Amino acid sequence: MARVSRDVPIIYSAPMVRALIEGRKTMTRRLPNRDKRGPGRSWQLVKPGDRLWVRENFSGPYTCGYGRIPASRQDDWPVWYWADGNPNDGDWEKPRPSIHMPRWASRLTLAVTAVKVERLQAISLEDVRAEGCEVRQMWLLGADAEQRRTIAANVFMDLWSDLHGYESWNANPEVVAVSFRVIKANIDSEEARAA
Repeated sequence: MARVSRDVPIIYSAPMVRALIEGRKTMTRRLPNRDKRGPGRSWQLVKPGDRLWVRENFSGPYTCGYGRIPASRQDDWPVWYWADGNPNDGDWEKPRPSIHMPRWASRLTLAVTAVKVERLQAISLEDVRAEGCEVRQMWLLGADAEQRRTIAANVFMDLWSDLHGYESWNANPEVVAVSFRVIKANIDSEEARAA
């Protein structure tokens, strides 16, 4: 029996949303059982062919009604994505946390292309760049392959530690590395379904 692909929400910070939009981020590392709502939400269950819909900080001109908006009205419902910066006009409220973003308001879909499990500190130079981190060429001048990997891992360590703490980096946990293709459209759009 063929495996049915799944649609899974994924939370991103504003800098990582911008990296997705700019095409600099095509990979993410997640702790296998980070979600405490049950084993069915483990990142180890994500497979190629699955789709991730990005949740990010957002708001709208009204203080209520973000739950179920009828499909016929969703295109008319304005949403401000705070990764785009502070709005200059309009009656925008403070940002709503990404965890509360409904599926219909998401603007980015990630089509999973590969998944691997490895130790956090085993990250390669190529994977650090795919994570959206900048590793300047001048930092790598004169370094051998292992030194280049170590330099890149140190760059990623800063990002990981900001999110999970230095203790997590030092513990070197097993992580799920998910590679994907970014589709700049809602998961339920024709464009995302065709991809």
